[in-house]
Amino acid sequence: MERVPKWLIIDNRSEEDDRRRLRRLVSSSLELTENAQNVGLATALNQAAVRAQALGFEWLLTFDQDSRPKPQLLDKLIETCASADCERLGMIGSNFFVEGTTIPFYDCQRDGMQLVEQTSLITSGSLLSLKAFSKVGPFRDDLFIDGVDHEFCLRLRRNGYKVAAIREPLMRHCIGDSRKYSVKVIRNCPVAITHHSPLRRYYITRNTLVIAREYWREERGWALSNLKVLVASFAVAMLFEREKWRKVAATLLGVLDAARRRMGRANAAWLRF
Repeated sequence: MERVPKWLIIDNRSEEDDRRRLRRLVSSSLELTENAQNVGLATALNQAAVRAQALGFEWLLTFDQDSRPKPQLLDKLIETCASADCERLGMIGSNFFVEGTTIPFYDCQRDGMQLVEQTSLITSGSLLSLKAFSKVGPFRDDLFIDGVDHEFCLRLRRNGYKVAAIREPLMRHCIGDSRKYSVKVIRNCPVAITHHSPLRRYYITRNTLVIAREYWREERGWALSNLKVLVASFAVAMLFEREKWRKVAATLLGVLDAARRRMGRANAAWLRF
């Protein structure tokens, strides 16, 4: 708590019982912003960044509600950031384990490197330079959710900033409703099934295609890798997950909306049930 002089909670329309619990936490060191509806991850991140800037801060540490950081995460981030070229560092994140796995998420296994440059990071468990935020612009509201953090990192790189992760895993983070199966299809490793809802499958498909198209020239490696993951995750979902046909329909709608550049919040009511 001593290392964090101000806490900002952005609530994207939680249940009323949860909101009442959050209100009891409000103090001189903790602010609560209650959105009247779910305005999306990008807008919530922008609200936090703008408020942090107004309070005079230079860096913003962001977390999702489903992340479990180790106690030393912030100290490690500050220590590593101080030893790096902070002027060109747009975002510094922590390596992490996806819940239910024991393999670090980022490829940071290079000998002797405490901080390893990445193409993109998740925002949870990451320090965001508010100076860089002002330079490159806000998170893209039209993406709503999924890919919001990756697009921002690619934009940082486009503007000459670096994105890097600490080698040591300092957090556990949930991705969907991840489960481990004994079926081994890739390098003899168990497959993690995310069980994303049809709505999330729509956003993942649409936003991956949109971001890959927009950054194809300068970030072709990222685009190809994420397109492969998109195809593979769809195939695995068809083999192991529930609501297969709704997810097929959600994926097809995501492809269609990406092609016709229809962005923002999904307007298909059937996706939300």
